[in-house]
Amino acid sequence: SSGINAEYGGDTPTGSGLWPRWRPTSSTELARSEKRVLAFVQTPLTIYNTQTTHGKVRTFRSPQVNGKLPLVMLHGMGAGAAMWVLNIDSLAKFRQVFAIDVLGFGRSSRPTFPSDPEGVEDMYVTNLEEWRK
Repeated sequence: SSGINAEYGGDTPTGSGLWPRWRPTSSTELARSEKRVLAFVQTPLTIYNTQTTHGKVRTFRSPQVNGKLPLVMLHGMGAGAAMWVLNIDSLAKFRQVFAIDVLGFGRSSRPTFPSDPEGVEDMYVTNLEEWRK
């Protein structure tokens, strides 16, 4: 096997080529990592979980700013709300910031996702709509 496949493992969709294998992470380790990353943010954040049909959504919220529309920051696949830590302080001066860990990432729930792309999309959209209410 090649160096890449030996390092990242196998010929299956979840472990082939440059796709790394996922390894289980404990909730304790996630909490410890979240605390270390958030130490870079000087803005006071309210951190909470919102329960939705598909599980809990971890949210980081900065204080409101003069009634301006808030900014909701969504990360991409393979990331998490932590990717925004170096931006939150600057942005929170002008707007309230919400950074969320979408389902399956960070300290949000890890539900069983549908196997078809449309089903996954519907699940994420439903989840976000429930979160914003």
